[in-house]
Amino acid sequence: MFFEDLTRDLAAVLEPAAVAVTTIAATGRKDSALAGVDVAIDVDERAKALDGRVGRTFELPVDGVTITAKTNQRGDVSADVEARGLIAGLDVVAEKLTKEMNDATFGAKYALDAIGITADGSVGGGDAIEASAAFAIDDDTAVGAKATVTPSSGGVTEWSLAAHRRDGPTTLSAAVTDGGNTISVGWVSELDANTKAGMETKLQTGGESAKLSYSLGVAKKLQSGDTMRVVYTSHGDTDVTYTTELCEGATATACVRLASKGHHYKTGFALSMGQ
Repeated sequence: MFFEDLTRDLAAVLEPAAVAVTTIAATGRKDSALAGVDVAIDVDERAKALDGRVGRTFELPVDGVTITAKTNQRGDVSADVEARGLIAGLDVVAEKLTKEMNDATFGAKYALDAIGITADGSVGGGDAIEASAAFAIDDDTAVGAKATVTPSSGGVTEWSLAAHRRDGPTTLSAAVTDGGNTISVGWVSELDANTKAGMETKLQTGGESAKLSYSLGVAKKLQSGDTMRVVYTSHGDTDVTYTTELCEGATATACVRLASKGHHYKTGFALSMGQ
C-alpha cells in the first residue's frame, strides 16, 4: 500500500479522457526477435508528430536489474535503470540518464508489512524531494501523507493527506491537497461484476473565494468484452472513452470530450500493440 493507492480506484473511474492527441505504442513479443523493444509515437490533433521514442530493455545478470536504452527523432539518447527486489521490499529506479544528467530523476519505493514509503527527486530540479508514506490500519482502511521537502533548508513547500475506507463493494476516500487549499471527498462502488460508478466533490479555498466542483463517472465492461467509460464534470464537460481489442495483442482506445459551453468537442485515440 502506497500513497497513490489511496485514491487509485476513484481516479480510474474519473480519469479525464486523453483528448487532442493520438498515441501509438508497440512492444515486441517476448518470443520474437524484437523482444524488449518498445516504440511510441505521439501525434497532436493537427496530425503533426510531436514525439517519437524507441527503447530496448536489457536484463542484467543480476536478478531484478534491467536497463532500458531510449532514443527519439531528435537523436537524444537516454537510459532508465531499475533495480527491484535486491533488498527485500525495496525498488529503485533512475530515469532519463544522459551524459549531462540535467533531466535525470530518481525514485525509490519501500514496502514493509503495512507501511509503504516512497521518495522521488531530480538532478536538474535542485534538491527538492517528494516523499510519501502510507499505513494500512487494516485490510479495509488506510491513511497516508505526502510532502515536497528541501533537505538543504528543511522546508516543506507542498503537502497532502489522504485516507480511504472500503465497505463491501464501496470505497470512500478523502484527501486534503495543495497544502490544505483543496479538500476532496469521493466514493466508488461496484454496482455489479462489470460496472463501477464513482463521484468526487472538491472544495478549493486557496483563491479569493471558495470554489466547489464535482465529477460523476461510470465504467462498464460490455458483453462484447469492450469497455466504456463516461465522466461528467460540473464544468460542463462530458468525456466518453471506449476501449476495444482489435485482435490478439492489439488494443485501441478512442475518446471524445463534449463541452456544453460553446458546443465544441475534442477527440483522442490510442493504439497499443504487442502487449
